[in-house]
Amino acid sequence: MTYFPDIPPSRTTKLHVSQPVKSHRFGDGHVRYLKLGVMRPEREWSLRWTALPKSDADQIEAFLSGAGAGGIFSWTPPGESSGMKFICTTWSLTPQTSGHCDIDAVFAEYH
Repeated sequence: MTYFPDIPPSRTTKLHVSQPVKSHRFGDGHVRYLKLGVMRPEREWSLRWTALPKSDADQIEAFLSGAGAGGIFSWTPPGESSGMKFICTTWSLTPQTSGHCDIDAVFAEYH
């Protein structure tokens, strides 16, 4: 198992959860929701690292472009005591004039 570098994200980290449900709307405005099978909710973390030193930004970029690119890796979300499996398919790096960088990434929990 590949482990994400130990560089904590900023406090703006957010968890997004999507329940696997289907809705049926009736003519009278009534809505019925139906859970889809035994699927677990989809959990995605929106992460941001702000004003990272170039060396830390390069380490994260190298990980996401290399070993972590499209592959499964372990990362410990805020408030969790142990690592969980994730995949990252999208991220962006924004260079700052101070020589620092901002990185935004979305980590999707891998089931």
